[in-house]
Amino acid sequence: MVKWGVGVASTRVKVGPAYIGPVPHPAVGIRIPEILLEGILDAFKERRVAGGLMLSFGRETAPEYVIEAPPGVYEITMGHTGTSIKKYMTAAAEASFKKGVLVEIEADHLTVAPSSIAAVRRIYGGREWAVMSREEVEKSLEYIRSEVDEAVSTSYVNFYTIDTCSLINYAADKLSREEVRKEFWEVVEDGEEVLKRYIGREFVCIGELGVPYLYRFSEEDVMRLYLKYYRSIEVTAEI
Repeated sequence: MVKWGVGVASTRVKVGPAYIGPVPHPAVGIRIPEILLEGILDAFKERRVAGGLMLSFGRETAPEYVIEAPPGVYEITMGHTGTSIKKYMTAAAEASFKKGVLVEIEADHLTVAPSSIAAVRRIYGGREWAVMSREEVEKSLEYIRSEVDEAVSTSYVNFYTIDTCSLINYAADKLSREEVRKEFWEVVEDGEEVLKRYIGREFVCIGELGVPYLYRFSEEDVMRLYLKYYRSIEVTAEI
């Protein structure tokens, strides 16, 4: 839902929630909307910028059933601000219409992790990279589905970020060449196709300063990187 307003130069501009896209813009967490939201939107409007509004789905906000549950039912780090997904997104949207500001409302960090506490530990440098079982992954995905359902029910969610870092296999960095080859062929069903996709090719990425970077991968590079990242990428695609 997007409304229209009149800008300084009498140009019609969008106001309210909308996807801004890959355009540099500020994005601010509104942990306590009752206190912070109005001032943030005033700052956006004063500086004539569109901006993002966010809360971490992995920690700061949670579905209403988590927020309203008695103490001890869920981890204390789940929705620790006391602001539900529905409340956060609805308040952000309604305030942006009232203030006449374009905002991107983000479902920040749909997180696959063994627990909410484990995800918090990772933020301050904890390296507890335990292998997650399929059952643990499915439990995490079930919770993410409930988060997405509540976000979609508001009609105001514009953007998602996905965090599957807990599924990165850092042990692959320490495997010997022989171990890499053995594990790759045990894990990958279409190994020949994977290798063909990357070996003998050059990949160019443009950095943020406009500087191009050229990458070439050896067979061992491809195998090792596949083992390191494939579970993380597969679950990202599933989400």
